[in-house]
Amino acid sequence: MEDKEKIRTSINRSSEYADVVDILVSRGGDRIFKAMYELICFAAYIGVNNKNRLKIPTKNKSEPVAINLFERADLDKHFWAVNLYAEPDVARFINYNDCIETFEEYSNGGMEILSKRLNESPTDTLGVETLHTMLLKVTAAYQKKSGKGNRKIVF
Repeated sequence: MEDKEKIRTSINRSSEYADVVDILVSRGGDRIFKAMYELICFAAYIGVNNKNRLKIPTKNKSEPVAINLFERADLDKHFWAVNLYAEPDVARFINYNDCIETFEEYSNGGMEILSKRLNESPTDTLGVETLHTMLLKVTAAYQKKSGKGNRKIVF
């Protein structure tokens, strides 16, 4: 990394998916995610799992989320996990800014997927059923791929 390059201090997000934020992030109410940075992490995993990496056009950039918020919530480790999942080469960690950009682009891709799924279920005003269905599909795909059946969990 060149000395002239400034270290990133925030994660960009797209204004295009404000509807997803309104549905899923708490603003004094009961929602699935209590903070924007939690949704951004979740969306990044959806994006990388679906190989959906989307640049955020400058015209669509919304208010960025400070990286120190992720750090205080101990969620900054997800920057690296998403990068490693996307391309299993630790050499890519040398360039911090590139890793942040990769994370935010996969998050944007995940937000696109979330937006589509939520729009397909307009009666799911809190997004609970939509996210639950998505997670069940991921679980089923994993079980099929691994050959493992459902495990009985007793509470």
